[in-house]
Amino acid sequence: MLLAVLGLAEAGDLVRNEIRFDPTLLERYMKFFTVVRSETDHANPHFPFFHLSSEGFWHLQPLPSREAVVASMDSARSVSAITDNIAWVSLDPGLHALALAEPSRTALREELPVAWFGSQRRPLEQVIEDERGSDRYETLSNATKPYPATAPPENIGCRTRHPRSPRAAPNSAAS
Repeated sequence: MLLAVLGLAEAGDLVRNEIRFDPTLLERYMKFFTVVRSETDHANPHFPFFHLSSEGFWHLQPLPSREAVVASMDSARSVSAITDNIAWVSLDPGLHALALAEPSRTALREELPVAWFGSQRRPLEQVIEDERGSDRYETLSNATKPYPATAPPENIGCRTRHPRSPRAAPNSAAS
C-alpha cells in the first residue's frame, strides 16, 4: 500500500494530504500486490488501508457522522467497511512532505521493497520503474492541460473524488 501511495505522490496526485480508497490508489496497489503475492494470498486492499493506522503515521479520516463507528472498528473486514465509513487517510505532515520531495520519495521507494520483500524486491523494482515513466508523463500532462480561465478545477493534478463516489474494489502494507 505504501508503494502505491508513493506512486500517487510521484504522479502529482498527493498534493493534498488525502489518500482515498479509489481506483487510482487501488490500481497501483494491485500492480505491486500481483508481484509479491503467494498462491494463498487474496487481494484485500481494505486490510492495509485500515491497519496501517496502527503504525502512527497513517490517519483515518471518518466520513461525517461516522467518527464513532471508525473509532470502534478493530478491522476492516470488507471494502464497504472502508467506503461506508472512511473519507480518506492522511499521512503525518513530515511523511507527506517526504513523499512529495523527489529525493526522499525515491529513497523510500528503494528501501521499502528491501525491508519488506527481500527476494521479491527485483520484480517490485521493475514495477516501480515502469510506474515512474508513466507517472512522469501523467505529471507533465496534468501540468499542461488547458483549462477555461473562468472555471479552473479545484484540484488540478489531484485525483480526488467525493467520499461517496463509486469506488472500484479490485495485501500487505508496503504494496
